[in-house]
Formats: sequence, C-alpha cells, structure tokens
Amino acid sequence: MNRLFYKFVRALMWPVQKLLWPTTIIGRENFDGVQGKAILVCNHYSTVDSMIICCNLFKKYNNALVKSEAFKNPVERWFLYKMGCIPVHRGEADMQAVKNVFKVLRRDEKILVFPEGTRNKQGTKKLQQIKPGVAMFSIRMDAPVIPMMYYRMHKIGRRNYAIIGKPFKVTDYFDHKPTVDEGNVVVTEILTKLREEVTAYAEERLKAEGKSID
Repeated sequence: MNRLFYKFVRALMWPVQKLLWPTTIIGRENFDGVQGKAILVCNHYSTVDSMIICCNLFKKYNNALVKSEAFKNPVERWFLYKMGCIPVHRGEADMQAVKNVFKVLRRDEKILVFPEGTRNKQGTKKLQQIKPGVAMFSIRMDAPVIPMMYYRMHKIGRRNYAIIGKPFKVTDYFDHKPTVDEGNVVVTEILTKLREEVTAYAEERLKAEGKSID
C-alpha cells in the first residue's frame, strides 16, 4: 500500500462521506484505544461501509479483506492494492489471503474484515451467518477483535448510526486453547449482542427526534 496515496484519497473522500452518508459513531475510543494489531469486524451492507470506516477510523493506513471479484478490472485492481486491500476468494480456503492477513497482524496493524462474508443486499437488520475466519485469526495471532455494527443500510442524506464495542480476545473466553468453531461461537454471540445494542440506541434516538424507524 502507498500510504501517501491512501491519505490523499481519504482526504478527498472525507467531505463526500460526511455530506452524503452522515454517520454517528459511538464508542470510537474502543478502536483508538488499541495501539497494535487488531481485527475490526463489522456487518456489511455496501461499499459505503468501508468508506465510512476509512474516513473515520483508519486515518494513517488501511488494511481490508475484499472479495476477489473486485480485483478483476485492471484499474480497480490497481486502486484497491494502492488502498491496502487484500483479495480473498470467498467460499474456499484461500491460504494466500490468510497469509496476507497474518502479515498485517505481524506488523502490529489493524485490518478490516466483514465476517458475514458477503453484503446484506436486502438491507435487513438481522446478521447473516458469521464465518469462522475472524476466530481463526484471533486465536492464531493472539489478536484482539474490535466489533462494530451499523444500524441500517446507508441511504444518501439519511443519518446512520454505528457502535464500536469493547475489544476482546477469543482466547480470553476459554481455559484451554479453543478450536476455531468454539471461537466462532464467541464471535457470533458478541456481534449478535452488539446488533441488539445498536438497534436499541438508534431507535431510541429516532423516536426522540420524531423520525421514522425503517
């Protein structure tokens, strides 16, 4: 990744994101408080998810797992690599992607992963099935997981809400080295609880402001 290029693009994106997709982020200190390696996990509606995270959280650099299909176009591939994106082949054991994630964590850097594995195109507030990769990364690299949750799908001009939960290590929930499946149960439970928290928070705010809940 070219960090100067990333900072330049982020500076261009920031006012666009603030104007078109305003987002209130609660718990930002839970992200900023982790100085070294970590896995930021978030529910996934659209490419706007990543833009908001880049503009608000990844200020100096960016690392993110992105579906390999996005890299087919030469121009898009060039741009995504410049922006610190790592291609991953969904639905199969992509060992190269796994190795690249390990490299990021060994550099003591954060990486964004969408653990549902694909976008929630229906825009529902229910989480899709959580894939086991995050649990595996956390266990193998002893890396904290930072959970994040958007309230709803982004729409131009409509305020959205997101909560960043407290960081956790999968291994802290066991008195033995957990299997990936055991770890995935923990990750799923924490994300499900955060999903409930962001829904309650956002809907209370919307009701207080007399706005519709949709």
